[in-house]
Amino acid sequence: MVFTILILKRRERGRISVRGVRLVEPAILHGEGGDTAAPDGYPFQVGYCESDGIYPGTTLPQYILYLVADSEKERTDWIISIRRICEEYSPKSFRYHPSLWQGRKWTCCKSLTRRALGCQVATLWPEYNNNPN
Repeated sequence: MVFTILILKRRERGRISVRGVRLVEPAILHGEGGDTAAPDGYPFQVGYCESDGIYPGTTLPQYILYLVADSEKERTDWIISIRRICEEYSPKSFRYHPSLWQGRKWTCCKSLTRRALGCQVATLWPEYNNNPN
């Protein structure tokens, strides 16, 4: 009797590698072309590529995770903290889309290509000096 064991490598859910983060910026989820079901609050986005991304060395994110903070201060704190942790890894995006992709176009600039260069300039990431000496 022969048993065959099939092991499928599954992606772990709920984690993003800091090495893959390409941008962390404020986002717009409501307004013209926005998502009416989006929660109220202060949204921001984390654009990232898989750690073994299909576009190695690219600054364009493969995926975008939208998060919502309870206040402007909390959003700013999150953005600064995530950038601080991720700043030494991977190339960063220099442009981004502040709004949502709605299946056929970006709601911010109406571009029809998902991988279109962003319509706004991304924030430059400061190099944090964690060594006080």
